[in-house]
Amino acid sequence: MAVGQLASHYLSESLDAVEEEILLISVQLSQQLPAEAGIRAFDSTAQRLFQENSSRFPRMAGLFLTPKVGGGFEIVRRVDPQGMLAALDRLPADKWLADKQFFHDRFQQGPTTYFIAIQALPRWNHSALALLVPLDSHIQNLIEKERSVYAELATVGNAQVKKTGTSISMEFEGQGKGRPTRICGLDWRRLNAG
Repeated sequence: MAVGQLASHYLSESLDAVEEEILLISVQLSQQLPAEAGIRAFDSTAQRLFQENSSRFPRMAGLFLTPKVGGGFEIVRRVDPQGMLAALDRLPADKWLADKQFFHDRFQQGPTTYFIAIQALPRWNHSALALLVPLDSHIQNLIEKERSVYAELATVGNAQVKKTGTSISMEFEGQGKGRPTRICGLDWRRLNAG
């Protein structure tokens, strides 16, 4: 596996793991909403869960969505302590959920990419809740701290490997300079350890 492929696979797996954590938090939120309190409990329950998970995800926002006449969902409640979603007025949650109980992925809103987990709430007139976390420097640092990648490079003939910060460049005899390859912003010291 080439270094670039390894880095791409590592990043994809790490992002998927973060996405699954966010999905689990959305499941907790849906399970902890007391049916008898209705939509009023959404704000306090979401804020409590955000606080409980703030060391891993300091920036989270939650949306309570109700079905609109004629299809789609309307955002009727939002818990957005940092005001990240002020400009967001709708989500295509109906298309994302379709006939499923949950949906999770990443989506772009303006210049920001968000992880999103949507959970259907059939007990509340087919409403849904959405949990959003921005893909930001905190997530990058989280991924870098929790994962390590070890690479072994082999070549036939003479090759010179140069490392600078988080970049690796290779020069093969008779082939000219290789292109620098960035390895997901990983700390080279961890790659070179052990």
